[in-house]
Amino acid sequence: MSNNKDLTKQKRIRTGHRSYIKKLFATSDELMSADVPDVNKIECMKISLTDRMSTIQGLDDAILLLVEEESIVKEIEEAGKFKEMIQMYLVNINSLLKKLQLTTSQAPVNNDHSLGNTGDSSFTEVTQITT
Repeated sequence: MSNNKDLTKQKRIRTGHRSYIKKLFATSDELMSADVPDVNKIECMKISLTDRMSTIQGLDDAILLLVEEESIVKEIEEAGKFKEMIQMYLVNINSLLKKLQLTTSQAPVNNDHSLGNTGDSSFTEVTQITT
């Protein structure tokens, strides 16, 4: 009976982590589709997904030790599918980060070090104030 309680608890914990990861997927989609992606937030998302994948893997391994033999294949397939989803998001994140890094490294450099000159003409316009 104790094994059954342990199995139920482990599955509930895994379900909770999977639900959270699905929320991370939605957040990742938003971050990656932004007009100006926030590299720091995307990097944090990558770290979170990697950490959660490790947590899920540990839970999957523990569950495999507790399930009945006839459920082993089903558990392995289910765990594999979910891990593939996480890996796909990580690949997409890595791809975007590389693309952003290339774009940033190829951007023209403003060598004008004078104060107040940003190189953007919209900042150099003078506004007249009438009194």
